[in-house]
Amino acid sequence: MKKYAVLLVDDEPNILNAIKRSLRDEDYELYTAPDGKSALELLKRQQIDLIIVDQIMPGMTGVEVLKFARLRHPDTARIMLTGNANLNMAAEAINQGEVCCMLVKPWDDTELKLSIQMSLDQMELNKKQRRMLAMLQDESDKLGRLERNYPGISDLEKDDDGKILLK
Repeated sequence: MKKYAVLLVDDEPNILNAIKRSLRDEDYELYTAPDGKSALELLKRQQIDLIIVDQIMPGMTGVEVLKFARLRHPDTARIMLTGNANLNMAAEAINQGEVCCMLVKPWDDTELKLSIQMSLDQMELNKKQRRMLAMLQDESDKLGRLERNYPGISDLEKDDDGKILLK
């Protein structure tokens, strides 16, 4: 089983330590950043599977961090953690940062762990979907080339497995 890399971003060291304690029994490789700028620098150097970010930090909001992460690292799952959730901020997090979920401080450890697992599962499904769509596009391209080179090939009679029947 893959060991996921999780980046925790919060300007409060006590929050980072509390989350790390909550996740100490989980099999994650944990990274921390005290602000958005540090988080973005770490993202340039390290493959991260999931980012958990606080909304209100000096210099850069959590939504700004997530927006950058979404643009540069679309496969990275994203969770917003905030002490003061409101509808506008939630809409921003969803629309700009494409968060998987939003947690409110103080969080419930079970809810945190479930949110992380669901976000990572969704990330894996999204990756698999993109791979399958790429394969489908490749097969469609091959079929298009065949049909151009051999007009009428798609009209041939085929069995249930798609193999051409010879008569």
